[in-house]
Amino acid sequence: MSSNDKTGATARGELHRIENSSVPQLATANLQTILQELWARISSEPAPGMNELQLSLGDAICERLAGLVDVHLNRFSRTRFFDLFGMFQQDLPHPRPPIQGATYLDLGCGSANPYGFGALMVALGARAATSIDLDPIEDRGRAVRAVRRIVLQLLQEPSSIVREYPITRDQILRNAQGLDLARLAAGDPAGLGDRLSYLQRSAYETGMASGSVDVVISNSFLEHVDDLPRLFDEMARVTKQGGYGVHAIDGIDHWSYGDPARGPHDFLCDPTPGMLHGCNRVRPLEFPAMFEKHGFRVQNVIRRMTTPMSPEIRARLLPPWSGLALDVLETSYVTLVVRRE
Repeated sequence: MSSNDKTGATARGELHRIENSSVPQLATANLQTILQELWARISSEPAPGMNELQLSLGDAICERLAGLVDVHLNRFSRTRFFDLFGMFQQDLPHPRPPIQGATYLDLGCGSANPYGFGALMVALGARAATSIDLDPIEDRGRAVRAVRRIVLQLLQEPSSIVREYPITRDQILRNAQGLDLARLAAGDPAGLGDRLSYLQRSAYETGMASGSVDVVISNSFLEHVDDLPRLFDEMARVTKQGGYGVHAIDGIDHWSYGDPARGPHDFLCDPTPGMLHGCNRVRPLEFPAMFEKHGFRVQNVIRRMTTPMSPEIRARLLPPWSGLALDVLETSYVTLVVRRE
């Protein structure tokens, strides 16, 4: 196609070509700016009658982005669910939390993809899954469509998400009964049926029946709770006797993730009382004793990350952290598996 053809129309007998070159007016814009503008256009403008070149360019972008966004940080990605299934199931020592016929409760699930992990468990045979968070769902239609995507990814290649977990495509189809894939594709919450639910409320008052939950999970949530005894009381109330809790806890100063000038332990040197940067500053290895105090037996403490503390930071620590052992201070990420007694 001629480079002077501004319409994207292709002359008969000619092929269009996508030019891999930048546009001078946008050459200095960063990728986030370009993506934000692209999203603003395609999400707010009426669906345009795209010509062949635009369609081909759009398809090429989708193909390229599909690989770029399949990472853990993307809450909708296959890789994230592969990692989460390992963290909350496949990588755990035996005995593992049950899946078949179990009821799951996901605390602090986040507002982007709140049904995600519950949908995975239901497709693998869980009876039902409830997710709880304080915030409204960011985009309910997108969150609903994500349920369908998880089911289809499992059907296409189960091992790409659940590794060696023994399940067939026929079993996944049977487990997914009650989910209306056509309605899910349209972003209709009615497609969720009665097996997946989201509750916008405090984890202190879940509204769940006492002893109704087989497995309570949380992912980087407990470090953000300001009244831990109250939360532990509620978890103990809703968990069945012998039921499980699996909790991933991140003890890093969360501001350090976005500010390279901050260190991972800086918030332990700050005299501000109570919560700081959204974190309660309880060290991950302090949580097992809390669970045991509230009627749980600690089955496993899996240390996933240790963050060395410099002598300079240790000398600046304030109480109560100045009195903790170095091992407790430096263990920064753990997964706890507990059982309700």
